Amino acid sequence: MGAEPIVLLVPHVTTLATLRKGPDHNARLVEGYRALARATGVEAIVRLCHCVSYSDVVRWMLDRPSLIVIGGRRRRLWPTTAQRIVRAVQRAGHRVVFADVG
Repeated sequence: MGAEPIVLLVPHVTTLATLRKGPDHNARLVEGYRALARATGVEAIVRLCHCVSYSDVVRWMLDRPSLIVIGGRRRRLWPTTAQRIVRAVQRAGHRVVFADVG
């Protein structure tokens, strides 16, 4: 049995202004994340997820229990966006590793 592929989900909160940037902008974003993964020695499938809120990605893109790695800053008193995403992903039944980047 082979290893599961690594899928890098990139939530991109979409507004009308970001939609107008077009497919070239999206391709640059995807390639930037692909290069970031490669720089760490990982070949990943990159999925750019246009959404209204980050919880949409959890609801629509994660269909079975998965191990999710989320990077972001951590605060004690007022949770960051990354910390709120961690809680949403955990509530959906996934295991989460939080990588503190700041």
